[in-house]
Amino acid sequence: MDYCDDRACGIAVAAKVIVCLPSGGVLTYCQHHANEYQAKLEDGGAVLFQIAGDAETVPVEDEDVD
Repeated sequence: MDYCDDRACGIAVAAKVIVCLPSGGVLTYCQHHANEYQAKLEDGGAVLFQIAGDAETVPVEDEDVD
């Protein structure tokens, strides 16, 4: 299981979104932080994927992160 990369969450909050950065890096965020950072990440060229079930990923559409 992956956890939210935002330090405000600590280490106990499960990731719900995977962020693929244009540089090749990857971040994982809880839903709250994915919502908070989505616009800025996408403006920078990142692609967000919703984690669904057992590590299945689904692309996040502009208004799908909730």
